[in-house]
Amino acid sequence: MLHAWWTANEHASIEAEPAFERPVFRVRDIEELNVFFDLVAKIVHIDLNTDNYEQLNLHVTDYTINDRLPAPEFEFDDSKFPIMDNMVFRCTLWDEHVINARHLNLTPGMYVFLRNVRSKWNDMTGDLEGAMHGDRVYTGRNGIFILDETHPDTEHIRTAEQMLRIQKMPPTSECLFVARHKVTTFTRHIAAIKDPTLVITSIKDVLAFPHVPYKFRVKAKVVDHRPQNIADFCKLCLEVDATKCETCHGTPKTYEFRFMLLLSDGTGYLRLIVTSSDELFNGLQPTNLRQNDQALTELKRILSRLWDTSVEKGEGFVKDGRNFDCCVKSYEVRKGDEKSLRYRVFDTLINS
Repeated sequence: MLHAWWTANEHASIEAEPAFERPVFRVRDIEELNVFFDLVAKIVHIDLNTDNYEQLNLHVTDYTINDRLPAPEFEFDDSKFPIMDNMVFRCTLWDEHVINARHLNLTPGMYVFLRNVRSKWNDMTGDLEGAMHGDRVYTGRNGIFILDETHPDTEHIRTAEQMLRIQKMPPTSECLFVARHKVTTFTRHIAAIKDPTLVITSIKDVLAFPHVPYKFRVKAKVVDHRPQNIADFCKLCLEVDATKCETCHGTPKTYEFRFMLLLSDGTGYLRLIVTSSDELFNGLQPTNLRQNDQALTELKRILSRLWDTSVEKGEGFVKDGRNFDCCVKSYEVRKGDEKSLRYRVFDTLINS
């Protein structure tokens, strides 16, 4: 999309782009040195070096984290740019790019498409940064394009910025993104969350959000679950060191809730893990459900608020799944050199 966009908007005197296409990176993707790439980002600071008109430093972000980047050089107003460490990428402009940047009157807050950025180390600090030099073949070619804030290729930046701004709200906020304090009251719906004023995020945006761990509110319905039999929703804790288990607390052979709900809101599917440390069942204690009919009946009664538990699911989807609110937290699980992203429920109560 971007390649076609800037080609269509290029000055008529500029020759066509060579046959190859560079990758369009996000800040988090910048790893190796001397790699050429394109970048969509938001300007957060500009170094107007009055002593050297031959260069200009752009500080940009797309709110993705890259551990190779240094902490921000400047203090940012969180209401404008909710910046965290390792988010700001410095790109030094040279040659005609400096002239074009001054002609475009670039200012912080603008979205830009930077073409043909080269990754490099800063000679003074050793930090990862970028540079844009003049094109030796297509002299005078513009490499900086201003994008409207409604441009579809800026959507991921706007979404991440909104979530980070909520996260950085002052401690008086009751926002669950930061869980600054506990709220003990619940509203009366199928399921209650501790902060009903929290903005709902689509599953599509949850899955695409770059920062882990993170907390969200989603509104979705259960379409499937694992294990298939509700009687298997409780398992013996398998933690070798029982003192590390949130459920056992040092007591071995304790049962815990451990199952997965597959949620859908029409934008995607989210595998939601439920464990005994969650408040979903309002104090219902985990046990051997295959030997405790009373507990199994009670669990089915509570879950019937979410779907029709009177019908055995079998191999198909659940019947009559109902939309409900829940708070979701993302986290990483590492196994050797591999890591996977998972989601669990928290601060949510099924009203029974």
